[in-house]
Amino acid sequence: MEEETGEGTRRELLDALRVEEEFGKVYIHIASDKCQKEKRKTINGDDLIWALTTLGFEDYVEPLKAYFIRYREKRYSWSARFQYIVCL
Repeated sequence: MEEETGEGTRRELLDALRVEEEFGKVYIHIASDKCQKEKRKTINGDDLIWALTTLGFEDYVEPLKAYFIRYREKRYSWSARFQYIVCL
């Protein structure tokens, strides 16, 4: 007998994780193909957003854009502080 959780059985949860993993591989592959066609070696956030849009997942684009903006702000903020400390 499967152990029931609030959302479903453990097997159902594992199946959902596998599907999510496979989807991740698909949209990263699409972004990678775009980079190869443009003769670039690095996938960036804009490539991932383009791939999601291409696959029809427009609902996820705005939250992902917001995440990337916050990430870049924190990254540059930390980088600027680190440079100041090193220059002292």
